[in-house]
Amino acid sequence: MTRAIFNFKNIHYILEPLILIGAILLINYNFFGSDIGFLSVSFHPFWLIILFIVPRQKYPFGIITSVITASCYLSISWLRSDSSFITFISDSANMKLTALFIIIGYYLSLMRESYDYELSLQLQKNSTLERQLNDIKEINLGMNEEDRKNALKIFETSTTIKTVYNAASSLASFDEDELITALCDLVQKFCGSKAFVLYKIVEGTKMIIAAERVDESLKESYDFVANVNDDAIIAESFAGAKIYTMLDIIDKNMKHVIKSDVKISCPIKFKDSNEIYGFIVLYDLEFSRMNLETINIIELIASWTESALVKSRQMNEVKSKNIEDDLILAYKYDYFKKRMSEEYKRAQRYNFDLSTLIVKMTNYETLAPERQPEILRLLSIFLKTIVRDVDIVSKFKDENLLSCLLPSTDEKGVLILIKRINAALPAFLKNAALASDSIKLDYNYKVLFHKK
Repeated sequence: MTRAIFNFKNIHYILEPLILIGAILLINYNFFGSDIGFLSVSFHPFWLIILFIVPRQKYPFGIITSVITASCYLSISWLRSDSSFITFISDSANMKLTALFIIIGYYLSLMRESYDYELSLQLQKNSTLERQLNDIKEINLGMNEEDRKNALKIFETSTTIKTVYNAASSLASFDEDELITALCDLVQKFCGSKAFVLYKIVEGTKMIIAAERVDESLKESYDFVANVNDDAIIAESFAGAKIYTMLDIIDKNMKHVIKSDVKISCPIKFKDSNEIYGFIVLYDLEFSRMNLETINIIELIASWTESALVKSRQMNEVKSKNIEDDLILAYKYDYFKKRMSEEYKRAQRYNFDLSTLIVKMTNYETLAPERQPEILRLLSIFLKTIVRDVDIVSKFKDENLLSCLLPSTDEKGVLILIKRINAALPAFLKNAALASDSIKLDYNYKVLFHKK
């Protein structure tokens, strides 16, 4: 460390105050010989050395300069006195100005240190902004107004778009699972992306991966998200309910550094209600494909998907009649086992929580046999009003047991759900004109998979 500080390049930091001190003493000797050291003046020239040299010197040379200056002043003061050195330094009046030189020099050095630190941070920010501006210039070169007009002309006459139109129009005949697969096929075929994900909103701003097409070589390159607000571009797409690209975010946030792996985020909605189903998110896209034609292709695919989602939801409702228990209006146990296996594999693959909640009616056996199906049906209806749309309420093995399959739910989420059930049950029984003790519940839950 010593070698790094005291080297030939830094020697001038020591020589500067010594030279200035020598010049001051020489002028003093020639013109004010009766007052060697300017000890009789109120403003000592040694102040100039500290006030002008210390703030522009790097640490630790600012402090060293103040010590040198204070030492020279102390030496001159002592030589002009008639007392011994020990007696001289023992007098606080003789040491006040010396100590003040050192203290002022120390704080000026700290100010310089703080200035250097703030300057380095500002230089880093400027460097980041320069890189961002270079990226913007590169994008603008590839996406100027003339290029946009040309891309629009290509879109209007392109046989590729006609092919997309014909392919996307067939999406209306698929159910949800087939729809998602077909959508991924279209995006992969017509956009040329090697890494894209179809996210599905499960509650509020929480999301799960409904499908993904990511090359093995790119699987570790991107951080997939579990919440809308985890990514700036997806958050903007959600807030505006429209397609957003990397270019839109850069234009909007030129003064801020935005960290996002997303190139394009396109929301998918239910056509009849405009409720957002999820997002088509492209993580990989060639720069040459970041144009209006690609955006229109994605919007066209999303538009047909939005129409198909309404029909797929209707198809799911029809399908559910075949897998629901007609007596209690909950899914059959066989369907529950099938969905639990599917959701467990999905939780493992995409790393989200998965839990089950068993709801037992403890007073089931005490009910009159003719009332048991009715009460169990009411309990099933009640639970379906409490849980989310993505949760599955089904009959369990025994007649007095109902099970809830809860994707993206950890132990804390299950306990919150139990509190909600207990809080809402009295009002439900009152509205159903039932006694408050008609349904007594007990719970048993298990976290099948915990997010790592």
